[in-house]
Amino acid sequence: MTRSAPRIENRLLPGTCPPASSRSVRALHIPPFRRPGYVIISCWLVRDLQRIGRARKLLYRFAYRSVDRLVYFSENQADVIARELRVPRDRLRNVHFGVDDELFAPSGRPDEGFVLAVGRDAGRDWRTFLDAVRGLDTPVKLACRDGALAGLDVPDKVEVLGYVSRADYRDLLDRARVVVVASEPRDYPTGQSVTLEAMATARCCVVTDTVAMSEYVRDGETALLVPPHDAPALRASIARALEDRALRDRIGAAARADVEQKFTARAMWARIAEIAGEAPAARRR
Repeated sequence: MTRSAPRIENRLLPGTCPPASSRSVRALHIPPFRRPGYVIISCWLVRDLQRIGRARKLLYRFAYRSVDRLVYFSENQADVIARELRVPRDRLRNVHFGVDDELFAPSGRPDEGFVLAVGRDAGRDWRTFLDAVRGLDTPVKLACRDGALAGLDVPDKVEVLGYVSRADYRDLLDRARVVVVASEPRDYPTGQSVTLEAMATARCCVVTDTVAMSEYVRDGETALLVPPHDAPALRASIARALEDRALRDRIGAAARADVEQKFTARAMWARIAEIAGEAPAARRR
């Protein structure tokens, strides 16, 4: 999955149009003059739109005029995309993100009692997470980008692992007792990959309750949700999960079942393939 950015190949400058003869030939939909349908899969587009200046945003709008379908991974992105890019609503498609449920299948290994937090994107709320675990009497492992914790007071009990390999990450999920995904409220899902992969391994997750993530977890059923920026609530939910094995087992089993039913990579790509199949017909229309 790659970040969405406008790709302009053999395009005209803004304000120009092709010769009438070229437009007429393309209108006949005769190869090789017929333009194919374009589908963009967006992970961080909404984040980028909130950072770029006016000139670049105008360039994005021009480039995205040719997009027939734009796929994103939470419904709350639709308003931002439609407003900022002027992409018609009938070209927008929300798809649930999916993970490799076979790679992240439960191993059956006993957990080792620690709390795990993993995250590389800029939407993680490490300040709230560190404030929450400061009051817990349990080991904590944290894997994140170098520099992500700059300026924050990291408790001694927190083992900062830095960037870890995929194999080490998979092993950490197997050994963790509780997985915490603390994030900022954003107009896109932040933490969905780690949350779904931990759910696939049947781990009990404590997740920040954001609009985007509400499409992926249900409070008290497939995860424990806490309000954004609420360290005491986060601490209480983590402690509750650590102490209650029956709760962990129930939520973990339900989370695994939810991933199998709704959030597999197979289902995600099958849906994207369907959407891609719509694009040529949309272009002809």
